[in-house]
Amino acid sequence: MGDEHDADEARAALEALAVLHDLEQGPEDADEIRRQTFQPGEIVIAAGDPGDACFFILEGRARVRKGERLLSILNPGHCFGELAVLENAPRSATVEAEETLVVLRVEALRFRRWYERHPPLASLLGTLQQMYQRPEGGLVTIHRGEHEGRPCVSSVRQLADGRTMMSTQIIDRAVLILAVSGQREGAATTVEFARASDGASRTLRLHGGVPVSVEVLGDAAGIGHLAARMVTGRALSEAEQARFRWTGSTAATRSPAGLVCPCVGLARDEAEAMVGAGLSFEQIGRRCGAGTICGSCRPEIESIGRARPTEAPGLLRRLFRRKPAKG
Repeated sequence: MGDEHDADEARAALEALAVLHDLEQGPEDADEIRRQTFQPGEIVIAAGDPGDACFFILEGRARVRKGERLLSILNPGHCFGELAVLENAPRSATVEAEETLVVLRVEALRFRRWYERHPPLASLLGTLQQMYQRPEGGLVTIHRGEHEGRPCVSSVRQLADGRTMMSTQIIDRAVLILAVSGQREGAATTVEFARASDGASRTLRLHGGVPVSVEVLGDAAGIGHLAARMVTGRALSEAEQARFRWTGSTAATRSPAGLVCPCVGLARDEAEAMVGAGLSFEQIGRRCGAGTICGSCRPEIESIGRARPTEAPGLLRRLFRRKPAKG
């Protein structure tokens, strides 16, 4: 049930959405953006339909369901259908109007053009694609909101066990926050990424070893494995927690070429610099975590010490921005 095109209303509505507030729109956008109204009980999209458009809710409420199972409720400011558009994939769930529903329908070609020319939108949806990898429905992207007074974009996913996972990306800062709701048992602990670069940080919070939130300041690469563990609700092993502390990720390194310690990503030249500065294997472990997870790197690091004289304290300072420890 489509209404007449209303380019002015479409432009005003899209400018109010956090991730699209500075998106430049041309006259051609009006031909690919349409205002639509659905009555209670009408289907907006059905599971299995092609991903030919995405939708921004202006007024009313809608239900997201898979079969008879209710996944989530959508309200004004929410967007749905965008990942199916980007992946050119069938819809994973059905959305129907719960009350009179007014939406902006953005055709797939137009949305893909926005995605290609607007870095904040591409960054957000790229992160969601990496984390969720086509979940079984229930993913809702909210394109309007605030976090501590800053504009943000959030996605909400209803998990099969009744918990809710939310990811929040702050628009004007490189900040990503993942959090899972639900009952929390066991002692609360926090793990900080010890080797973060200047201006960056990663903070992981757990209850009873189960990851419940992570805040990333800076590049969010490598967070997908941790996000998947948050979805399952499984506890992290001590090795995985140690790996996060030293690498910023819970995933094991898959390409060990050139690495002395794949567990923490310690390159051979870094190990040589530390050994050359007089650090023992134990001191290297305290500094970067090498040998604290599986210990298999110990023979190679110790062999570097036998083969090389003490040298390279300047390189060590450049690598870690601190005075090398005395052996």
